[in-house]
Amino acid sequence: NRPEMERSMQTLFMGGSEGGSIPTTEVKAADLENMDILGALVLTGLTPSRSEARRAVQQGGVKLNDEKVDDIAFKITEDVFKDGIITIQRGKKSFHRLKLV
Repeated sequence: NRPEMERSMQTLFMGGSEGGSIPTTEVKAADLENMDILGALVLTGLTPSRSEARRAVQQGGVKLNDEKVDDIAFKITEDVFKDGIITIQRGKKSFHRLKLV
């Protein structure tokens, strides 16, 4: 079981968002109407406040589906989801998924 644990840790911490167990938050399409990247970061718990979320985005520490987000006004819309899921990354090791339900 040890090699399996090491492999999943490696995937999560070295290789990013594929594999491992990533926390997931479910959202409804109606909830996306006014959601921006800052709201998504707070909703998922990746940041405790919108001001900290703003700093994280401005400092280049936020990725959405492995692409850097540098616009604090970036809107989360249904077309951003891939197969109903968005993976948000803050820093190198913090990941969270939004699942459209």
